[in-house]
Formats: sequence, structure tokens, C-alpha cells
Amino acid sequence: MPVEVTIKLLLAAMSKSVCNKFLIDGFPRSIDNYEGWVRVVGDKANVAFCLFYECTEDQLQERLLKRGETSGRADDNCEKQSPLSRDLCALLPEIYTSC
Repeated sequence: MPVEVTIKLLLAAMSKSVCNKFLIDGFPRSIDNYEGWVRVVGDKANVAFCLFYECTEDQLQERLLKRGETSGRADDNCEKQSPLSRDLCALLPEIYTSC
């Protein structure tokens, strides 16, 4: 799914809510997601912080496989998760820290 579609779905759900603060779990997952957010949302939303959990590779794989039991997502397996993807995700806290 293109990042713009994902972001528009998030914005649509947010606009229907009576709340004005949101925790968006698992997004952005990549630099492309972050750049898409900046491009599409701009200053329409104030990103107050980014939660980033550090854990071992074994813990990540265990969580991923457990989630894959019920998620139905094609990428919830160890083969689909590349070291490059993990490296890009590791850059996200640095981006938010520098903002």
C-alpha cells in the first residue's frame, strides 16, 4: 500500500474521533513513511514524541512470529524482515530527536 494511502486512512480515522491526541502504533515504519507523513500531513498534526523500544533480535523475532499467528499480514515472518529494514527503523528516533 502506498504511504499516502496509509496516511490518508490514519487522518480519516483521526478526524472521526472525539479525541485530539493519538498514539499511532507501528508508524512510521521506515524513512519513506516518515517523509510521506511530513509531505501529506505537514503541520496539520503536532507530533509530540516518538516511542522507540530497544530489544534483542531474538525478542523481535519472537514478537513478530507471535503477531503473525493472528495478524494475517504477509510481512509478519522473519524472511520478510530484512536487516536494511531494521537499520532504517533505527534511524527514526534520531530524526525525531533532531526536530
